[in-house]
Amino acid sequence: MEIRILGCYGNQLPGYKTTGFVINKAIALDAGSLTSSLDLDEQLMLDAVLLTHSHIDHIKDLGFLGDNIIGRKGNPVSIIGERRTLKAVADHYFNNSLWPDFTQIPTKENPVYVYREIENKKEFELFGLTFLPVQVPHPVFTFSYFIRDHKSTLLHVSDTGETEEVWALADKEPNLKAIFLETSFPNEMKGLAQASKHLTPEMMAEELKKMKKRDYKIDVYIYHMKPIYEDKLKEEIARIEVEGFEIKVMQQGDVIRYV
Repeated sequence: MEIRILGCYGNQLPGYKTTGFVINKAIALDAGSLTSSLDLDEQLMLDAVLLTHSHIDHIKDLGFLGDNIIGRKGNPVSIIGERRTLKAVADHYFNNSLWPDFTQIPTKENPVYVYREIENKKEFELFGLTFLPVQVPHPVFTFSYFIRDHKSTLLHVSDTGETEEVWALADKEPNLKAIFLETSFPNEMKGLAQASKHLTPEMMAEELKKMKKRDYKIDVYIYHMKPIYEDKLKEEIARIEVEGFEIKVMQQGDVIRYV
């Protein structure tokens, strides 16, 4: 499994891109930085965009991607998400007011995008990988994803507040190698983090402690930091130690592989 980190921040400033990953070159996980990071040939290789939720920093490049690839691919790209996420995209983005409806052009029979609905805790297959979506708390309906190949499991915990079920399920994953875990605000802003259902470094550590110990360390990549708090967040994250985990700050542009 190969995961390319396009953007990993919780807001946008020059040099800081919002959330977007590419898995095995064909699957985008969220769309916050697709067209600002991938050249046209790389964009044309995408056959699916898997969404965690409908907030703009996770979907904004869908429109620009559609504009770039229209008429250049022989098959539509699947936009995959929970029913409420797809409805938000259809109602508030591809509505011919904010942006053209790429599920209807160039023709209804051969559109740029097709929607594919998935359900909570219902596994599905995609290009040789297995995905298990699990709801986590956030102001809009939000999925985290367990992503599995034949050797490894990656847990991508999307924007979330304090949660329980995803960690209980993680304990049942025998090949869990890595966790992508958000940390948006510094510790002094815990009130805002809780109100917006995000995490601080101390809250992040408490979430990890909900998992049982293993006989090997799990890599934890911290992402979704707000750029204006980056220095403070890095200082606070560097002081966090949780037994059983190798905690590191995700780096934009990195490629992470598990084989």
